[in-house]
Amino acid sequence: MSRHDIIIRVFGPQARLIGGPDIRVTLDSAGISCATLKRVIAAQYPVLTETLAASRIAVNFSFVADEAMIGGSDEIALIGAVSGG
Repeated sequence: MSRHDIIIRVFGPQARLIGGPDIRVTLDSAGISCATLKRVIAAQYPVLTETLAASRIAVNFSFVADEAMIGGSDEIALIGAVSGG
């Protein structure tokens, strides 16, 4: 199995929790579902665990379902809950 890193953009309160605009996650395979990615994020960045249930994953600038697969060349963002009018 080959391991590789992906970079995930984070914003707002989540960025403040980790102290920067992105996180780097190490994966064991090239393809991973968004649901699995959230579990990996929780394991590698426990400070984000409480925010993940209300967060969505965007791949290549579009929100995707938890079942969607992520590839090695995709641009990924973790979008936390937002409020406002």
